[in-house]
Amino acid sequence: MAKATAAYPNKAPDFRRNPQILELWVERLASVDAAAGLANLNRHIDTSNFFPDIADIVRHDPQIKLLQQETEDRFLLKAQWEQAATSMPLHLKRGVGD
Repeated sequence: MAKATAAYPNKAPDFRRNPQILELWVERLASVDAAAGLANLNRHIDTSNFFPDIADIVRHDPQIKLLQQETEDRFLLKAQWEQAATSMPLHLKRGVGD
């Protein structure tokens, strides 16, 4: 909250005067992965003139999840290929790298 308040000093809610707002934010952000939440906040700061809503920080980008899963699948496939790889037969190796 400190970063969001610092980025929008004149637009941030007054959490001191309205502690129920802070309580709601803490409750809703408690289960959010810190790195993902911070990345979402940074993206919001870079693209918006307005103080973020909870949804701006919590937001789940299905495209990112899909890309992460595809990356994991490709690394697993690469590891399987490396494990299944064999040395080049000598009769094919002759002349290679001479």
